[in-house]
Amino acid sequence: LGCPVGGKGSVDRNFLGHRAFRHDCTVYADTLATELWWDSGHVVGVIGRMRDPETKRLGPMIWVRARQTVVSGGAIGTARFLLSTGAVNNAHLGRHLRVHPTGSLYAYFGETIRLWNGATQGVYGHDPDHPDILLEAFSVTAEILFAQAAEAGQNGKDFLASVHEMAATGFLLRDESEGSVALRDRGRASVTYELNDSDLGKMIDGLRLSARVMFAAGAERVKPGVWPVEFCSSMAEIEAQLSHPVGKADVHSYASHPQGTCRMAQRPEDGVVDSRGAVFGVPGLWVADASLFPSALGRNPQMTVMAFALNVAEQLLEAL
Repeated sequence: LGCPVGGKGSVDRNFLGHRAFRHDCTVYADTLATELWWDSGHVVGVIGRMRDPETKRLGPMIWVRARQTVVSGGAIGTARFLLSTGAVNNAHLGRHLRVHPTGSLYAYFGETIRLWNGATQGVYGHDPDHPDILLEAFSVTAEILFAQAAEAGQNGKDFLASVHEMAATGFLLRDESEGSVALRDRGRASVTYELNDSDLGKMIDGLRLSARVMFAAGAERVKPGVWPVEFCSSMAEIEAQLSHPVGKADVHSYASHPQGTCRMAQRPEDGVVDSRGAVFGVPGLWVADASLFPSALGRNPQMTVMAFALNVAEQLLEAL
């Protein structure tokens, strides 16, 4: 979402601006890596095409040679790129995708809140009896709330009339469900993921926990993100609504943090890269992003991604 005062410690500021450019780093913006560059059985760089940022038309080709090459496109992009090159012959590549399935809940407090002001995520909560569920506040604009929790007609009109007095919370799961990344036409990624029954049960528990928090905070009415449940005035009403069978398609769900498509392992039979981040069987090629995770995290992964990247960097330096 960016920062209106330029104070957010994002990568362009704390890494590129403060470190990389001071060490003779070159950034090729709007350049699409298309294949690996090989020499005597080793990866020695990448080949790509520059492209116009507006029209997306491909321009000049570019060759970048390096002693070591790191792929860092995230769980979707890294898997897609490595699959498209055909360089990694590993059955686990693109598999074991985890996405932190996420649900939401909305609460009416009868006082001005203006959810869209302030930090997007200011607080979180964790119940030790539900170790795979993390509750998190989230702040979005009115039209996003409408899209998630209301519908056209009188329902939506009433919702928008009181949206400035609502708060919202979400929750993410440490999922057991798995998905995959494969290639489709023209090298694009095809992503599949299906919630299993165990994780669906956790999502219902997440809605119950979120409702308890909101009522304890003084909410007058609470609406779980489940179709067709409306605003409820008590936990008894919430329980009555959620006690009915809830299908996977009934939950207002989304996903936040793709992980695991190039997971670490001790041997290639169990994963794509070793504990250093080096790709099994492909000398000179490394991975440094959330695709390395061998299992789903129970938290937002930003700090873990950075820690893994630092570890890969240290191991890579030793290999030079």
